[in-house]
Amino acid sequence: MRISRRILAGLATASLAVTATSCGGGGTSGSFDDTVTVGILHSLSGTMAISESTLVDTEKNGY
Repeated sequence: MRISRRILAGLATASLAVTATSCGGGGTSGSFDDTVTVGILHSLSGTMAISESTLVDTEKNGY
């Protein structure tokens, strides 16, 4: 299966637009205050809660 150059150029343009949008566009219009927010997903119930209780306690204590 061959892809025409027009379709390939359109896909490349679309992927570049998505990348630039997700990265903030690379402009200097935004501000950055050196704060990084990290989301952590832990099980608080069910079978995995037993093994992840130490991780939950560590996160709550701010280590």
